[in-house]
Amino acid sequence: MSQPTSSDLEARAARIADPGIDLKTKLAVACELRDMVETVKDADTPKSIPTVAIAVVDILKNTEPSNQKDSTEFAFRRVLIEILHRIPTTDAVRSQAPALCGGLLHVVGADFEENAITCCKILLDVVRNFKPLNEELVSQFFAIAHTVFLNIPQIVEETLSEDSSVLEANTLVPSTRSFKVFAELAILVVILLQNQKQLVLPIVMENLNMHLDTIRIQSPAQRKAREEYEAMGNYWAGIAPTIRNYQAYTDFIIAQVKMASFLMFFLRTNTTPTPAPEQPRQWEPELEILILSTLRLLQDCPATAIAPRKDLMIIFRYLITTSTRRVLLSHIDKLLEERVLLGTSLSSQETVR
Repeated sequence: MSQPTSSDLEARAARIADPGIDLKTKLAVACELRDMVETVKDADTPKSIPTVAIAVVDILKNTEPSNQKDSTEFAFRRVLIEILHRIPTTDAVRSQAPALCGGLLHVVGADFEENAITCCKILLDVVRNFKPLNEELVSQFFAIAHTVFLNIPQIVEETLSEDSSVLEANTLVPSTRSFKVFAELAILVVILLQNQKQLVLPIVMENLNMHLDTIRIQSPAQRKAREEYEAMGNYWAGIAPTIRNYQAYTDFIIAQVKMASFLMFFLRTNTTPTPAPEQPRQWEPELEILILSTLRLLQDCPATAIAPRKDLMIIFRYLITTSTRRVLLSHIDKLLEERVLLGTSLSSQETVR
């Protein structure tokens, strides 16, 4: 088979956008396009790659997501997103970066978990490379993010209570009701704040309490088990046996850790140094919420979640340099308890130590 060219890319992009071609054929053509999009590097590539990207974005924006995971519609949409994921983020894409971001945000807000997660990762790369977001796109992003954040309390109540139903493994989760999408959005907020601070900072400042609230949410089953155990004079560490959806719980804690990492970054980079030790810092109440929530997350972190526990250690390393470390004085024995600090599994203890 000869080496594919830019003309091959454009021809296949036109075929998947052709309303006269049946979906099964489009899926086969899309798979071919996905497999060749990274390999074409001829003189016309800078022209063909944006053409492919916009064709794919237009299809995604103008078709509805399928809620049947084994359907041709679902498979076609998934392959389209994989095409976008494989398109190199070179200068060839720069001119279409805003349109690409608009399409990706549409998927994040309207699709299911798996597709939304992939689109968040693509967005991260595009924003890092091109800083393409304008005021409209930033508003669109935060409208989606805030919808997800505001949904979290209800989802936690439904899935992480003692009487919650066990979730089926292959259930399609809407993007705006996903703990995994919550985590990706928390990561994206950091990237946006780093790359387009002028647009993002006022929105984050206005909604800081909402972000703080997301790390204070607790699983009802977990809270009850921890409070009852600590009422007997012990220090809780691990997951309550009454948690019926272990993976959902793990995803939730990981998402909260990502949000806590964002809050640490925000409060650290936007704190005005105090002129005198006796004067309170600019973010005193917020830092207190963060430090106590981080301690609680250390206690509630699953034994297998080693990377999130290491992230929590990084947060603590910063927090103990602030004046708010005094709020830990009444919790110092709990913090220094090995099972709380290092986790309950041997692998966690050896890695984190």
